[in-house]
Amino acid sequence: MQRLRKTLIVTLTCASLSSLLAANCYAELGGTVSTIANDQARMLASRRVEAGSAFSRHVITTPAGVQVTEFVAPSGTVFAVTWAGPTKPDLEQILGGSFEAFRVAALAQTNPRRAFSLQQSDLVIRSSGHMRAFSGMAYLPQQIPAGVTVQDIR
Repeated sequence: MQRLRKTLIVTLTCASLSSLLAANCYAELGGTVSTIANDQARMLASRRVEAGSAFSRHVITTPAGVQVTEFVAPSGTVFAVTWAGPTKPDLEQILGGSFEAFRVAALAQTNPRRAFSLQQSDLVIRSSGHMRAFSGMAYLPQQIPAGVTVQDIR
């Protein structure tokens, strides 16, 4: 019994550590620039960086033509993401901790075929499209660098 208990504790500890490490492996809305390369690898995609004075854009393009752009503030925080392409990207991956708010709001939406919009004080998500033409954006209003407007997030 004692041996079984120790095995169970070790197993649960390892599982917990794996979950924590996995949660931090990918760049995401609110995450840091240092993990964007992991997004690129997970999507099997190419990436180009467009540096600017107020923010940088990391454009990730998958072989299927889905383009995900991650906007990074000078502080290194991903303050916005956009997507466009023939399919939706893994929104759980790119929205990170904001995915749960998206999921709850999407489930509450009465007509799932309509464009999706979520506007909260700390999170804005917009998504629309149809087969072979999806697009969307998500951003954290408080994280947008000074001098940058929502129109700059494209």
